[in-house]
Amino acid sequence: MIRAGVLTTWVAASFGVLYLLASWDQPHRPLLLAIVLGAIADGLVVGNLPRERLIADGVYNRFLAVWNVAHIVVAAVLSALDGGPSSPFVGVFFISVAFAACSLPLRTIIGIAALDVAALVAVAVVDDPWEPATIFRAGAILVIAGVCATIADDRLRRIGDLQDAHEEIARRLARVVEYRDNDTGGHIERMAEYSSLIAQALGVPVEDRHELRLASTMHDIGKVAVPDAILLKPGRLTPEERTVMETHAQVGHDMLAGSGNALLELAATIALSHHERWDGAGYPQRIAGDEIPLVGRIVAVADVFDAVTSKRVYKDATDVDTAIAIIREGRGTQFDPAVVDAFVVALPGILGARARYADAGAAKLALAA
Repeated sequence: MIRAGVLTTWVAASFGVLYLLASWDQPHRPLLLAIVLGAIADGLVVGNLPRERLIADGVYNRFLAVWNVAHIVVAAVLSALDGGPSSPFVGVFFISVAFAACSLPLRTIIGIAALDVAALVAVAVVDDPWEPATIFRAGAILVIAGVCATIADDRLRRIGDLQDAHEEIARRLARVVEYRDNDTGGHIERMAEYSSLIAQALGVPVEDRHELRLASTMHDIGKVAVPDAILLKPGRLTPEERTVMETHAQVGHDMLAGSGNALLELAATIALSHHERWDGAGYPQRIAGDEIPLVGRIVAVADVFDAVTSKRVYKDATDVDTAIAIIREGRGTQFDPAVVDAFVVALPGILGARARYADAGAAKLALAA
């Protein structure tokens, strides 16, 4: 919405400049032109702000609201200097309401609409003589605010429903592997959270982290094509069995790719690349270094850490300190050095998440007993 707001600001300001140049014989034109050009500069500054950082810091909506209020104040000054409520700059009040409805929560929309009406009334009060038409203009702002708020609320509800369905697809696909491998369920949840925490330490934007967390739950979906005799074998795999097991990366990619759905395409990339190694000795493509997608490099570390610290039918769990040492030892050979460094930074959060899942598992066992 910042991009849309910047574009709206520039379009409105450009027409404001044309209006001022066409009416240059009227009062206050140099001052008004300076203010309008300042709005264009404002758009340049705001357009270069780090949107992802604003979202991550939880101030995105607050910033949009403050930015909107600033425009209302500027519009009130412009209108007061340009003839009062009859000035075309009054139109900014209507634009303000429409933008709020497209970008802000319902309560904030109501507040912006009230401020627009108050600003319009203030402009009318300082104008002499008073224009009765201001009453209708104020009513029009409220009507527009009501219509826009209703549409916005319905749109947000629909988007929420679509997002819920979007995420449910990922969860259900991930559960497919759980039915084949009882060890996989908890692993999927833990590994997905670890991946998100590592991505956060790498500076990945919050929305991309959310998508990574969902997509990574499907990283082993190709295991549905691995025979039970191999998938559930309690002992070491033979070289031939290992070759069959390794096909799950390509199979998982082929199952998920080609849908056109961004989440599934990301999951396909992860499925294909999370067993590649930084030194090129991984599978199935034997690519190395930055050729491996970042999401695959992240999931590789999260996957190995959880696998090493988890009990399986073919092995006991390794203690956390040993698992951390294994990840560190793989820096620059098995794993991307930058991802390992991010893993170390994210360790407090990762260990906290691991403890939460352990507590949740213990609680389930207690209820079952």
